[in-house]
Amino acid sequence: MKVRAINVDDNAEGQRRDVAFLLSIVEDPESLGRDLAQSERKWLREHDYFAESSHQSYEGLAEAEDAAIVYRRLADVR
Repeated sequence: MKVRAINVDDNAEGQRRDVAFLLSIVEDPESLGRDLAQSERKWLREHDYFAESSHQSYEGLAEAEDAAIVYRRLADVR
């Protein structure tokens, strides 16, 4: 998953913005969530700041609130 690149790329903020954008274009988080392995959910949960639409990674993204909701569903964070 793209979220793993955050920890290894020299441009972590760029990777965060990419993940924020990708979260914003998910149309059916329930369907996608059914296909996620527990390890993938764990990788997502390591970046729990995506749960808040006010995080800087969502800056300028019109769908920030929707993206944060998708994150919470995929990461299984309530």
